[in-house]
Amino acid sequence: MDIFKIIYSWFYNIYSIHLYDYLKGDNCDGAFVGPDHFITIGLVMIFISLFIAVVYYYVINHPRFNRWWHWLIMLLINAIINLIVGFGYVYSKLYSGVIPACFTHADIETTDEGYIYGVSGTERLTTGNCWQFGIANAILAVLAFVLFSMIIKWWSRNSKRSPFL
Repeated sequence: MDIFKIIYSWFYNIYSIHLYDYLKGDNCDGAFVGPDHFITIGLVMIFISLFIAVVYYYVINHPRFNRWWHWLIMLLINAIINLIVGFGYVYSKLYSGVIPACFTHADIETTDEGYIYGVSGTERLTTGNCWQFGIANAILAVLAFVLFSMIIKWWSRNSKRSPFL
């Protein structure tokens, strides 16, 4: 399932190389220790995109809802849901303290007990990076939705010509 790692790597300039390294499962030394979070996020993104495409083409499937702008509405719904999912996943990891300090801060210190923490004011990852990852996830969801639309639309009774012939 390295395909998700490769696809999400196209966008790490948007959301941060440090976040990318954590999500691909590396530790502070650059060795893979897992888990690969891109598999989870990617599968959820694909499932949501496929689900919304199926809903549009086979559940709604109404003559009054088969125009290109109706399809665009479903595309935007898909993008917004996946933006929120991508943001929420990373945000929950960042602010629950799961992401190691070496990824979140430029300067780290160690206590006498061996606890590693980031020095305040040297943050590498913030809420902005979480939103940026959500945007990258939304872009990929749009691509997945378009692909699923092209594949499954032909068996729809009323919407097979939407968004275009």
